[in-house]
Amino acid sequence: MEEKKRRVQLTREQKRLLAEKSKEIAFAEEERRRREEQAKSARLRSLREERSSGSTSRPS
Repeated sequence: MEEKKRRVQLTREQKRLLAEKSKEIAFAEEERRRREEQAKSARLRSLREERSSGSTSRPS
């Protein structure tokens, strides 16, 4: 049983690498979310501009 526990334990270097990789993944995910939010904002802005310019050119 004791031997099995030792195999599961990570070395300091492995822990450091795992933490580093986790940070990279979290950063990439945050960047992806930020880009999606910017794209969504741009689409909404475009729709608002279309509506505002379209409503002034259409006769009522």
